[in-house]
This record gives sequence, C-alpha cells and structure tokens, in this order.
Amino acid sequence: SEVKKMLNLELDYTQFLPIWNEIFFLTEKNQAVYNLAKILKDHYKIALLSNINVLHFEYLKKNFSVFDVFHNIVTSFEVGYRKPDPLIYKKTLDLLKATPQNTFYTDDMAELTEKACRLGIRGFVFRGIEQLKIDLLDSGININWMQKVPFKKILLGHGSGGRLMHALIKGLLLKKLGNPILKELSDSALINYKDRIAFTTDS
Repeated sequence: SEVKKMLNLELDYTQFLPIWNEIFFLTEKNQAVYNLAKILKDHYKIALLSNINVLHFEYLKKNFSVFDVFHNIVTSFEVGYRKPDPLIYKKTLDLLKATPQNTFYTDDMAELTEKACRLGIRGFVFRGIEQLKIDLLDSGININWMQKVPFKKILLGHGSGGRLMHALIKGLLLKKLGNPILKELSDSALINYKDRIAFTTDS
C-alpha cells in the first residue's frame, strides 16, 4: 500500500502483485554460481543471506529452483535485520555454527563485504564466476571442482604459484604429464653430486 501511495498507482492487490514480483529472471551468471554452489554443498555448509521482502521471497521460491543448495536461508524480513547490520551476519554464523575466520562471504556490494570483514569474516566482492573461483581457492576452499567447472583460459592469477596454480596442476597437468617424480609436487630438485655445484633461484 505504501508503494502504491508513493507512486500514485490506481491498482488493486491482484493487479499490483505481478508488477511487484516479476522483476526477476535467471541469468547466465546466476546459473553459473548455482552450479558451483551445487558442487560446494557436499563439502561445506552454505547459507543464503538476503535483504528481501516476503512477497519477493515467496515468488522466487515458487518460480526458481535454486534454493536446494543452501543449508540455511537467512532473510531480512524474518530476522528483522538488514545487511550491513552486524546482527544479521552474527545470526547467520550462529545458524551455521561457524566462526568468522572460517567463513567465506561474497556479495556484489562492497559496503556489505566490508562490514562482514570488520567482524572477521573473509569477505569478497563478487566480480564474476571466474574471480569467485579464484577467491575461493585463495581462501583455502579445497575442493577439486576443476574437473567439473574448468577455467576456459589460463588467468593472471595462475602465475602467483598459489592455490590456483596448484589446482591447475592437480586437476589437469598431472593427468596428462604425471610421473612418479612430478606427482610428489615438490618445489625443489635434489642432485647427488660429489663436488661443488652452482644453483640459482627465481626470487
């Protein structure tokens, strides 16, 4: 009723409801995140934390089959807090029985991830599915999703020599080039030699 007054709309409830609700659609980006979440859910607890009203939430549940990947769903209309209120983050941590330091959180609004970070949560701004994979790996989310959700190309982040490169080596290169020596994944070489040797490093 408040929206109708503000916009001076001459509509009854049945006319207003479809206009209010039918603003959602499943994008390719959303589908990619859902597919990744389906892989993660078997290894980690996953929660949805959303600022949303009851009408939109009921509409989404009825029309989009994307909520099955979440172990917990926390909505602002149910708990009475909205992001970035610290209480809604703490409520989610309580439901997950998780500590802030062991919690990964992503959101497309920097203000919301910054507030989560102040609580000790590892917060990352969502910048697309490829960056999300990098952020997960760099946060120690150790799941061999490379086989199911492969990168389409080598990224700059692979050059860091960190978890991203490790996942690429284990998920792809070892399958093609693996041998007993390489499978040790050692970052050094042992040389049996009697006299003096010279060596160099890249750092």
